[in-house]
Amino acid sequence: MKFFYTFFQYLKFIFSARNTRGHGVHSPFMYDFFQKVIYEKNPYYCFEEIEKLRKSLKNNNKTLIINDFGTGTKRAEKISKIARRSLKNPRFAQMIFRAVHFTKSVTVLELGTSLGLTTAYLAKANSKSKVISLEGSEEIAEIAKNNFNKLKINNIEIVVGNIDKTLDDTLINIDKIDFAFIDANHRYEAVIQYFNKILPKLAENSVLAIDDIYWSGQMTQAWNEIKRHAAVVSTVDLFQTGFVFFNENLPKKHYKAI
Repeated sequence: MKFFYTFFQYLKFIFSARNTRGHGVHSPFMYDFFQKVIYEKNPYYCFEEIEKLRKSLKNNNKTLIINDFGTGTKRAEKISKIARRSLKNPRFAQMIFRAVHFTKSVTVLELGTSLGLTTAYLAKANSKSKVISLEGSEEIAEIAKNNFNKLKINNIEIVVGNIDKTLDDTLINIDKIDFAFIDANHRYEAVIQYFNKILPKLAENSVLAIDDIYWSGQMTQAWNEIKRHAAVVSTVDLFQTGFVFFNENLPKKHYKAI
């Protein structure tokens, strides 16, 4: 059923979105964001090594026994299957990289490490940044840590445990979040709770990215509610991912782009 929901939403999206290339975007900041983050194609030096690791993970048939906080059960799953299901595709992972690079974000928060490829992109975007990534599964987090070692990344801190519980303690020790990426529990209540908890730590120039905004009716409901929040000024809807902006100097506008 989720497939049919997402497919129907995509059909609606392509008829309402525009390939603007930034044309008609009157805010200088938003125009630059479109050009340098969304539509930029040139690769950075680190992309090739991360994508080689992606290929390796998709061919890794090692089986993990994973504790599932949602169901309270354990399940066996191959790393290759996790990679195919949960890794963000290169285009959008690299877009997240460019967003962090463009905003010069120093403190980055990620909810949902998975195997760590998007985390690696977040960390490689600014060597002076600190990336704090929360992951529910200890078994998956260990694979992510090994991946960071392979990529020689040392500016990532992983917090392991049920994100519904670890997020509060993590936020206590953070003064300000420059960039946040939500890709964890996909239930409406969880996403709204994450947003409300993170919001006090976001500053005027902070950027929030939310993944899988049309993955289900609950995700779309959460996305639409966040768009209507009084603190939100502008958003960019790319179907797979949504970007949220809070700077009051930006135009109050919700963009859709392909």
